[in-house]
Amino acid sequence: MPRGKALPVGPDVLRNLDKLKARAEEEERAMISSMEELRSRMQGTEVVVHARATEEGHLFGSVSEKDIQESLERSGWKLPPRAVRLEHHHLKEAGSYEVDVHLYGEIGAQVKVEVVPVDIEGNPIEIVDVTEAFRGSGFGILAIFFMIVVEKTRDIGILKALGASSSGVMSIFLSYGLSLGM
Repeated sequence: MPRGKALPVGPDVLRNLDKLKARAEEEERAMISSMEELRSRMQGTEVVVHARATEEGHLFGSVSEKDIQESLERSGWKLPPRAVRLEHHHLKEAGSYEVDVHLYGEIGAQVKVEVVPVDIEGNPIEIVDVTEAFRGSGFGILAIFFMIVVEKTRDIGILKALGASSSGVMSIFLSYGLSLGM
């Protein structure tokens, strides 16, 4: 053949082709065996990824497949390129996640990824539950309004005696509360 990209078909070529096929099948079986062993060792592994975040646990940026793969490789796991696969999108909140690791063909494992929020210096930070803070502040505001009404009972009586309506008295107290809140 003029360019050397093909060989004429003959008995020697066919024997070499059969040997190449057998070698490829043997390598395939060895790869599947080693990946199944890796899956059994890796299944359920936990890995920690540190990411800068706010006190509420919202990350500055996100944790990607590459970040998780690098963390697994730092932990000593030898993985094929682009093995970590996130289902929908990158991780944008601190917390625990189950992540798929694709090893070979249909062989894969699930690992647990713990995203730990850190400050600018890399120190772990405690996540603040904002809803609890709002509940506490809401209770405080309610207590303040109650005390204002108790203290102003005499003033409310005078306003009512002068002919003020209930909605008028309520609007006075709401505007007073708003001015205190700001």
